Amino acid sequence: AILDDELTEAVYGGGLEAARAAATEAMDRGVVQEDIAESLVGRAFRVRGNLSVDEYGANLDATEFDPAGEPPARLAAETLADLEAAE
Repeated sequence: AILDDELTEAVYGGGLEAARAAATEAMDRGVVQEDIAESLVGRAFRVRGNLSVDEYGANLDATEFDPAGEPPARLAAETLADLEAAE
């Protein structure tokens, strides 16, 4: 998904100036990327937006980006239990 500046600020927890300050303080632009990845990786999200497909693949321009209601680990465990019960 591609997030606009407002959604990115919400995920990061600060705007462009906060990101610049963090990168300057750490003397590494990667610190902002790491902060964003830390808030996203291993979590499930509900994303809504406009899907486009071109020679590079599918892109979803997000208009909404919210945490999913259930933790992914719990959903996976419930799905696995349902599949095992169906056998």
